[in-house]
This record gives sequence, structure tokens and C-alpha cells, in this order.
Amino acid sequence: RLPWRKDEVTDGTQPEAVLQNAPAADHGCFLVPKVME
Repeated sequence: RLPWRKDEVTDGTQPEAVLQNAPAADHGCFLVPKVME
């Protein structure tokens, strides 16, 4: 079992780091497949 870690609040000023984990991104936004017509 993995140990729990303490929640840490951040200011969210790292969009590049967040988007590195995205399968697809463009101009700072996540790209998602179209699901509705």
C-alpha cells in the first residue's frame, strides 16, 4: 500500500507542467475528441 501524502495547495501557475501529461494540447488547452455532433 502506498503511503498517504499531505494535500498541498498551489497557485496553479504551471500550465506547461500540467499540459506535459496531456495526450494532446494546443495553445495552452487540452484537446479532446469530439463526443457530440
